[in-house]
Amino acid sequence: MSTSSEIFNLPIYKDKKPYSRDSTTSSELLMKKSLISANSFLSGQIEKNKKYIKSLQSLLSWISSCSDSISPELTSLMLANVSNEDHYDFELRLISDFNKYICKSKYFTFIVELKSLTGKTIPQSERINLEVKLYSSDAVPKQLVNTMQGKPIIRGRGIETMVFHPTENKFLVRIKMQITEVSSHFINGHVNLVVAKKNDGHYAIKPLVLRELIVKAKEKTCKRWREQEF
Repeated sequence: MSTSSEIFNLPIYKDKKPYSRDSTTSSELLMKKSLISANSFLSGQIEKNKKYIKSLQSLLSWISSCSDSISPELTSLMLANVSNEDHYDFELRLISDFNKYICKSKYFTFIVELKSLTGKTIPQSERINLEVKLYSSDAVPKQLVNTMQGKPIIRGRGIETMVFHPTENKFLVRIKMQITEVSSHFINGHVNLVVAKKNDGHYAIKPLVLRELIVKAKEKTCKRWREQEF
């Protein structure tokens, strides 16, 4: 028979079930939160994919209605992430500083050079006529010709001539222009500027595409946005 001192020295038994239940409940809550988070993420991805599918359907519909010839500038705009340089012997390349934040109806300039992609050359006496155009940022870009008031959206020469500069040993053109409408009036709030060879040329030249230009009405706003870029 055990003495009272031996009884008091026995280890105290603790019921572990309450702790086990708490652990199970906590684990279930974590799993539930994880499933809710995963479901929310997948729902977001599905919505994004729906938008992409809609854009692709619009693009396919447009391609089906096209004639055999599609303008090079549209091809460059729509195939943004595709390397399609194999179709060209030359490309137009921006070589000056350029800021995509532009003030409405204020002149800005940029310089473009002609770069050979295949090693071919163009006679130095050649004059290459280029067109400057604006396009929307729709899935199928639309050329923007007029403002909301029906006035020309581009102010400048419109047709620029690229010539050979002996001192630089390359073909160059300096483009000076204005955009006379704010970009917020168009899809996605920005526009795309395209410099492309006129159809009367004999050379396969890849257009220059300056994407997502933002045109604001006030110079103060443009300046603030430019500073935020840096």
